[in-house]
Amino acid sequence: MSLNNMSYKFNNDKSNSMIFFTEKLSGTIIEREVNENLFLVKADLTSKDDILAYSNAIINGIVLSYNLKGQSNVISNISNLKIKTSNNITNMLLAKDENSKISIKKGTTNTIGLVIKKDFLTQNIPNGRIKDNLLNSLQKDICNELLSHKTTNYQTQLLLKDINNSPFEGEINDMFLQSKVLELIYLEFKELFINQNDFLNTNKLKLSIQDIESIKKAKEILIQNMQNPPSIMKLSKLVAINDFKLKLGFKIIFGTTPHNMLINYRLILARTLLLDGDMNINEIAQHIGYKFTANFTTAFSRKFGILPKDLMKNRKYYY
Repeated sequence: MSLNNMSYKFNNDKSNSMIFFTEKLSGTIIEREVNENLFLVKADLTSKDDILAYSNAIINGIVLSYNLKGQSNVISNISNLKIKTSNNITNMLLAKDENSKISIKKGTTNTIGLVIKKDFLTQNIPNGRIKDNLLNSLQKDICNELLSHKTTNYQTQLLLKDINNSPFEGEINDMFLQSKVLELIYLEFKELFINQNDFLNTNKLKLSIQDIESIKKAKEILIQNMQNPPSIMKLSKLVAINDFKLKLGFKIIFGTTPHNMLINYRLILARTLLLDGDMNINEIAQHIGYKFTANFTTAFSRKFGILPKDLMKNRKYYY
């Protein structure tokens, strides 16, 4: 797939595309399906000149656009909505269809985008006035509404940094990214609903007895499959609960996220291996899912207050 002509799978029935009419562009655009109703798009581009791009997509939901670096202007051909963005700007757009012209300034552009489909909103937003307004707007023939335009806050910047620089690989990396994406969505929805009667927070998340049992079962599955954990999406299907409720429910019941709980268990396993095993530090780091030993060392020392190499000096040897 050419960088100058990208196609996306936000909608299975109609094509979605972004076209750059220039040869002065280099970089990467990566699309990743988080679950069937959530899509992550990361763009790292460098242009030798100001360029134009044209985007055409069936959204039918919310687009969260995080501009980490660079300047661009978006003009909708549907509603004439104009959005100007620059470094550390977050835009939240409610749209049924997207058909827009994007002018991108010369230099480096780094963005992270989330496409949140209508079914996700239906399943996970609490009933109330705001949910009704969002879903009713998506029923109209034309829906192209800017819900929020703001400076990206520090907490969100940290989550975006994690998404851009995951220290993991394999299955645990999938869980890491899914967890961070869901946390991003929670933060944005929390702000969108603030000062409203149907404000979204964990205190108002209703968990049935079956939900609680499902969340506890999810924890057991993660512990039993520490070396090859299922993604949050797969885990939610295994215990028959949606992924958004699983993550928030985990926070309520266990005080942490599925990913953080798993990392905690893996670091405890690493401590055991450092004291009683025969693997070196690099092997242990890879064994528990870290791509780089330095990331493992940082996480381990942060949790236990000691460097892995210093703890290994207390290793027990059996003859």
